[in-house]
Amino acid sequence: MSFLTTDGKFRNEKSLNLLFNSSRVNNASKTVYMMDLKNRFNPKTLDELEALFNQYSKMNLDEASQYVYDFQTVHFSGESRHSLEEIKLFVYDVFIRRSMRGGDMETKAKNHFNATFSGDTITFKTVPTDFDSKYAVDLVYGNSTAKCVGAIQIKPETYKGVDPSIIKRDTDKNTSFTEKYDKKVHWLYYNSSGQFSNFYEIVDIIKDELNTLKK
Repeated sequence: MSFLTTDGKFRNEKSLNLLFNSSRVNNASKTVYMMDLKNRFNPKTLDELEALFNQYSKMNLDEASQYVYDFQTVHFSGESRHSLEEIKLFVYDVFIRRSMRGGDMETKAKNHFNATFSGDTITFKTVPTDFDSKYAVDLVYGNSTAKCVGAIQIKPETYKGVDPSIIKRDTDKNTSFTEKYDKKVHWLYYNSSGQFSNFYEIVDIIKDELNTLKK
C-alpha cells in the first residue's frame, strides 16, 4: 500500500503530524533549526539541503526517523502504528521538502506584500531566526512613523490539522509578541499548489491598521 495519495499527500498526514510534533524532533537541541541552515547556506536544491542537514544536524535523517519511530513505540503504544519506512518518508518531507518550500513561501509572501503596498510607506521584512523562534512570526511590517505595525506568520493549510497543543504553543508565542510590542500577528496560509488562501483578507486588515495610524 502506498503511503501517499494520488496527489502526493500523506494518507496518514494528521497522525504523522501529531507524532512528529509530539516527539519534538525538529527542536534545535535534537536536530537543527532549518531556517538557520537555509539562511546560512542558501541551498538551491533538495539534495543540497539534505546534505546540509546530514552534515550539521545533531541527528541525520535516518537517526531522526529512528528517534520518531522509537518515540512512537514508547508514547503511542496501542495506537495506530506507523512503519519506520513511512516515518522516514515523512521526516524527509518535513525537514527537506517543506523547509525548502516554506522558505520560498516566506519570500513569495514578502514580495507580494511589498508589491501590494508599493504606494504606501510600509515595508515588509523577514525576521531573524531567533526572533521567529521566540515569537512564531515570519514577517514584520512597519513604516516611517512606526517601526513595527504588525507581524505575519506563514503556514501551510495542513497546519490547521495538527494537534491543538502545537497550535497553542505558537499562539502563545504570538501573545508574547503582542504583549511586548502592542501589535497583532496575522496568519497567512497557503495551499498545496503554493497559492495563498487568505492573502487579500490580510491585506484588508493591514489597510485598516494603516488607516488607524493616520487618524
